[in-house]
Amino acid sequence: MLRSIIGIAIGVLVASIVVIFAASAVHQNFFDPDANGIGIGEQLGVIGAWAASTFLGGFITALIGGRWAPAVWVLAATMVLFAVTNIGVSSGAWSIAIGALPAIAGGGWLAIFATRAKYGPPPIKPKKGGIL
Repeated sequence: MLRSIIGIAIGVLVASIVVIFAASAVHQNFFDPDANGIGIGEQLGVIGAWAASTFLGGFITALIGGRWAPAVWVLAATMVLFAVTNIGVSSGAWSIAIGALPAIAGGGWLAIFATRAKYGPPPIKPKKGGIL
């Protein structure tokens, strides 16, 4: 269980860093000063950044947490909270937050699929030298 908690913490940290840098890169490349708000290309790029960061964070979480699928969904739920709190930060954020929800779910599912994580109880390794 401790491995799952550590995996979630490291996965959230990695996913947060990735989404911050990826979204910044998207904003720098697609920003249009003449537009009145965020353009569609910029919105799609940020939504893609949410999906990619959730996949990467979920992949790391699954590997550290012993390929336990619920740990990846905890990471995905945390990323959803981050996306929703982003609404008040920038203009046009409602469409990004709404689009980020399925993107985050897809990134989490893809991380579970890629790591072949399971939904059973977390794996417990037997102690060496013990009676059982």
